[in-house]
Amino acid sequence: MDLDSYCPGNGPPTEALKGCLKDVMESGQYILGHDLILKAIDEGRVGMVVIAAKAQQPNMSQILLATITQSTAVKVYQGTAQELGEACGKEHVNYIAILNEAHIDAIHKLGVVH
Repeated sequence: MDLDSYCPGNGPPTEALKGCLKDVMESGQYILGHDLILKAIDEGRVGMVVIAAKAQQPNMSQILLATITQSTAVKVYQGTAQELGEACGKEHVNYIAILNEAHIDAIHKLGVVH
């Protein structure tokens, strides 16, 4: 599997992550929304959650606790929810759950994942 086919761009990590997120959104293999993400994490369907560094704190804490409980990977997007939303082609995204293993592997190759 070619990393560039799932994560185009060789720029700075944030730019490369934007390319990956664009591909994730085009694939449809993601979940948005606090309650839906929590449910999917609890069901073991989520491989990774990308969280805006400046996401809303009360909900972010719930998401992080769920990821720890289920050993789900977390990638922090260095920006606001508006910036993460723009990277996803949406207006405002605090976090996005990624379901596709190929996309998760590509994001792992970008660098630090918790």
